[in-house]
Amino acid sequence: MANDRHIRNRDSMLSLGRLDGRLNHSPCADIFLARARLTGTVALAGLAGIPVRVEDLQNWVAGRSSPPRAHEGLNDPISLTSIFHIALLREEQESDPIAKATLNTLRTIIDDRTEAETYGPGDLAHFGPMWRQIRAAASAPFVTGDLIEVAERIFAVAALTEGALPTDTAITTIDGRTLNIAPKGRDRNWLIGTAVPLMLRQADFTSRIIASMIVMPKFLPPSPAHLAIWMEKEIGRLSIAGLVELTELERLAASMLSDRDVTRRSKMPLLDRLLLAYPGLQPPAIARLLQVTPQGARKLLRAAQQANAGTGKRLAFDLLLFTGQRGGDIRLLGPGHVRDKRITLTQEKTGVTVSLPILPPLAGSILATPSRAMIFVVNGLGRPFTRKGFGNRFRAWCDEAQLGACSAHGLRKAAARRFAEAGCSNQQIKSWTGHTTDSEVARYTAAADQRTLSDEAGEKLMANLRKRLANQEDKPLEMEA
Repeated sequence: MANDRHIRNRDSMLSLGRLDGRLNHSPCADIFLARARLTGTVALAGLAGIPVRVEDLQNWVAGRSSPPRAHEGLNDPISLTSIFHIALLREEQESDPIAKATLNTLRTIIDDRTEAETYGPGDLAHFGPMWRQIRAAASAPFVTGDLIEVAERIFAVAALTEGALPTDTAITTIDGRTLNIAPKGRDRNWLIGTAVPLMLRQADFTSRIIASMIVMPKFLPPSPAHLAIWMEKEIGRLSIAGLVELTELERLAASMLSDRDVTRRSKMPLLDRLLLAYPGLQPPAIARLLQVTPQGARKLLRAAQQANAGTGKRLAFDLLLFTGQRGGDIRLLGPGHVRDKRITLTQEKTGVTVSLPILPPLAGSILATPSRAMIFVVNGLGRPFTRKGFGNRFRAWCDEAQLGACSAHGLRKAAARRFAEAGCSNQQIKSWTGHTTDSEVARYTAAADQRTLSDEAGEKLMANLRKRLANQEDKPLEMEA
């Protein structure tokens, strides 16, 4: 039974460790964690039987929708879910500026008397002693630090809640009133779920709280061992999804974030990051998040949109990655090269002509970057970059985004590698990059996913051995040379 303490969790824990390690060095860690809180909040809402989606929260935080609290009172999904969000926020670093800004918005539901008068007094609630008890139990040191011990701690906390919530639960509102809410068995698990990311950190699975790791089922299985198996699968799934999302955020940040010439007290850098955390922010939401006047919010948003659209950094990044062309060719691309949803160009270095379909991510970047120039990416004077000037400028943009390993030529190599990882043949890759020989392509695709390729080779080998055994049932298998 001792071996059961390490239940099949190696791959999942490696994925979680990789995500945690990348967050320690990523320039987008705070943005990722803000999105992770939304994911975790929705998971807690699911445990409590509240129908809320991540999109619902994003739309509300961004100011694109209003929660229908006026007629629903305590049953309103957004109001109750905001409480879950605050529970997760209180576990994290208070120095996180995005977390602080988000708390400003959440408090408009929980603490704001004007909102209370508008939407009714019944949905303003604070956590009581039980949440603090659960947090204290989750913070206690772990001995072995494995999933079984975490699962055992969850069972112990569940027993604590069973004994503490036999009747109605008293919840105190911000103005001192007391509401009695009859508990349901399944509703208690959300309270335990708020502490699971903290337990994972205390057990040294992560170095920080990752709020999306709400690895808590709606109903507990028969034993901690069964729970540990379920948690292992969920941790693997959430970690892989997190790695994909972090990669996408870093790609977006490389083209959108920059060091602006602003004062130390300016809210513009924080707004840039909030726009990535909560896409589509509207001025009223910005006013709540940053605690500025509506007029100030409109000015900040207008300045941010002009700055991001004027540089063309995002478009330059996507042109390089989704065409796989050299920087010397990208610097001269413009609307004149587009026809029938394709980009057709003659490469400056080799004279080879390529015609490439415009992939959806690139089409979105082109449409989102307003320009009256004949060239997609221009310098500060509205003119095309020189060959050297484009490379230097793109290098500076990558440095601003803290992507030191990124470069224009590196993105061309990455494009070729991604084709190889997708299973494209050398002929297909050459039709895209413009290379004329297989040896040239091989230099760019050498870093293709070796693990995937070796798995395929192993499968072919075993298939061949099985075939030989089937054909020689009456003969011993000869030793391979």
